[in-house]
Amino acid sequence: MSRQYADRITVRCLTEGEDAPPEQFVWRRRRYRVRAVLQRWVEVGCWWRGQDAADEEYQVWRVEAAPERQRERAGHYDLRQHRGTGHWVLVRTFD
Repeated sequence: MSRQYADRITVRCLTEGEDAPPEQFVWRRRRYRVRAVLQRWVEVGCWWRGQDAADEEYQVWRVEAAPERQRERAGHYDLRQHRGTGHWVLVRTFD
């Protein structure tokens, strides 16, 4: 089962640059450490919202991550980065 979100998150990457994989992220005041990158893909904006939206690109990372200071098991998360602004959003979690 999955849940959708549109929550802004803070992400720390292993290296600098647009294609750098996420190492950890903060979501709802909890820090998550990325254990593995499962997939990566690029999405484009919605064409029906006009040319400006259609020209937007997002890089999406599906990661396995777990809360840093908890003994909870790891989950899967989709993290989306806007290629123009660099802003990150958590868009989906998987149970």
